[in-house]
Amino acid sequence: MCGPCRAPADPCLRPSRAGGSLWAEAGRAVIQTFLGAGVHVRMGRMLLSAFMEAGLGVPTLMEESAIGGGSGYAGYAWLANTLRSLEPLSRKVGVAAPDLNGLTERIRDDAVARQLMVWGPPLVGAWATKA
Repeated sequence: MCGPCRAPADPCLRPSRAGGSLWAEAGRAVIQTFLGAGVHVRMGRMLLSAFMEAGLGVPTLMEESAIGGGSGYAGYAWLANTLRSLEPLSRKVGVAAPDLNGLTERIRDDAVARQLMVWGPPLVGAWATKA
């Protein structure tokens, strides 16, 4: 499971008070699309064991996440463009996504109106040196 996310379809975008927001809806559609296509969306949480099983030893691990809010946050366009690029796949796997017309602006306007601070997905990196 991904950090505080518990439900399989949870977007793992770790929103602050974003329940019911367009940010959360769009994020859920992205994750559901990935899940429907068979993508392992929580691999970052399994990197330590994957490295160990591959004989690489305990890796150095890090996690980063884009966080923002307000009218100038670039994450709104990032999320809308991600969903737009996934649209053919979303349709193929049967995921209902928000209307893509003006999605960046609608996500932004909704988040600003709700005074949301939003989190992007956790990006986990790992590396190891094999002796």
